[in-house]
Order: sequence, then C-alpha cells, then structure tokens
Amino acid sequence: MYARSFPDGAVKKKISKAGGAAATWDRTGHRLFYVELPSRNLVAIDVRLQPTLEVVGPPRRVSDMAVAPGSPLPNYCTLDGRHFLMVRDEASKPQPVTHR
Repeated sequence: MYARSFPDGAVKKKISKAGGAAATWDRTGHRLFYVELPSRNLVAIDVRLQPTLEVVGPPRRVSDMAVAPGSPLPNYCTLDGRHFLMVRDEASKPQPVTHR
C-alpha cells in the first residue's frame, strides 16, 4: 500500500510491505490507520506531511481482532483517534482496543 502527497501526487511512499486495505487518516493527518493484509488486523503508521510526505517509524498493530472479510470500510476512527468502530471476524478473540 502506498500514500501520495496531495494535491500534486508527486511524492509516493510505501506504507505497507505486505499490503493493506481500507485506509483512514486520523483527524490531524499525521497517522494513517489501515487493515493489514493478509492478517486483517488494524494497524497504525505515523507520517510527517511537511516539508514532504515521510513515514515516521514502523507500522504498529492497534488491534489483534481480525476485521471481517468483505466488511465495508471496517476501521472508522473517532475524532480523538482512540476508538474504532469495526466489524470483526467472529473467529477472532475479542480484546479491548486502546490506542495511544
């Protein structure tokens, strides 16, 4: 999965080595959440937007609950960036999710 600078699209940065889906930015635009593939876990990665798009550090797993396959946009992030609404796979074990 890649991210591009906006609005010109001139800078392209690799976000996920294994692949990802359903990306959602947090409210600040400094963190990107996405569903990691093939595990379907919710992952976060920090980015710097100025002066150019840069990935800051490795991806971090936010939840070990697998997102249900085929669920539409499964990782809605609240405005505070600490809570998520997602459709989880019934086979995964429910665990509390806290993001710092």
